[in-house]
Amino acid sequence: MDTDTITLDKLISDGELILSQIYKIEYPSNIICTFVDYEIPEYCKYERWKSLVIRFLSLNFPGDRCIKDFENAAIELKKQHNSPEIFERMIGILQSCILFPSLPQKEETKPTIDKSVNVNVHQSQDQSQTQKQGFAIDIFLEAIKDEITGKQLKELKSIAQEESNPEKAKSKILNKVKSWGESISASIIANIITNPVIWNKLV
Repeated sequence: MDTDTITLDKLISDGELILSQIYKIEYPSNIICTFVDYEIPEYCKYERWKSLVIRFLSLNFPGDRCIKDFENAAIELKKQHNSPEIFERMIGILQSCILFPSLPQKEETKPTIDKSVNVNVHQSQDQSQTQKQGFAIDIFLEAIKDEITGKQLKELKSIAQEESNPEKAKSKILNKVKSWGESISASIIANIITNPVIWNKLV
């Protein structure tokens, strides 16, 4: 066989020739055989043909099930004592490759991520956090508005503007509030605690 001209048709034709030469082994009457045994003349030609087929399918039909089907049929042929029926199955696999040279591939569906959901979640979280911060500011302003003067409020704002770090500004604010008298700081705390939003959490 010229390897430069190997085609499916040629492999099928060579396989059919091997099939036509398979014959049933007749045993003498005094030998009891529990199975039907067949002989493939020039078995080496069959082995070469089988190897060429597997190589051809691997090169031209990579990943196709026809390769495994043919290999399994070749194993079954040996188990079934060179049965012509199994050999016909091997040829049928090659014929199917001519009729259907490619199998339809299933398109892999990638899970789609609804980005709008993520955006909505983040927006809801941001809005909720902003609302909570707004409530806290309102509570504080409500608590101090009746307890300190406009001048004292300006002093607090001046400290905040001079020191942007709240931790560093804390001691300055504490000293400033103490300078106004303990009654003012106590009144501010009382107003914060008795605010309806805070009070309802304590009840």
